[in-house]
Amino acid sequence: MVFREGLGPPPPQQAFVRWNDPIGNQLIARNRVGPISSYGIMFPDGTIITSAAQPVEQQPLITVTGNYEPLAANYKILMSASGTVTLNSSLPAGTTFVIKNTSASGTVTVHPTSGLIDDQSSFSMTSGFGQLPSIEVTFDGTNWWIF
Repeated sequence: MVFREGLGPPPPQQAFVRWNDPIGNQLIARNRVGPISSYGIMFPDGTIITSAAQPVEQQPLITVTGNYEPLAANYKILMSASGTVTLNSSLPAGTTFVIKNTSASGTVTVHPTSGLIDDQSSFSMTSGFGQLPSIEVTFDGTNWWIF
């Protein structure tokens, strides 16, 4: 570690992440050696609005009974009863969900709002015979793919 005379340690390095939304606004995330400390939006005219609020943390596991449309913050979804998981095709490319049917004898159907899942309009998981099926799906911006 290099110290600057009389000033203490240097400030931590920062990393900036920028990406554009569909209407041209530039979203900004700043990382200060750890979790994101601030983020904001840069509009096409150059105006930047920032927020001290923390971004939404990913919810690694959620249990659902009945029909459900996952949020971008969700990741692993346990379906404890028969129902439909609707994959919102307006989510960003690269969004991934792991969906598991934990019902002893139910069927969970997964279908996108548009596009396909592995070239099919929907995918069904039926439990039984001691099996609790699951799938991992990733969105490519048009279709969902099972891994």
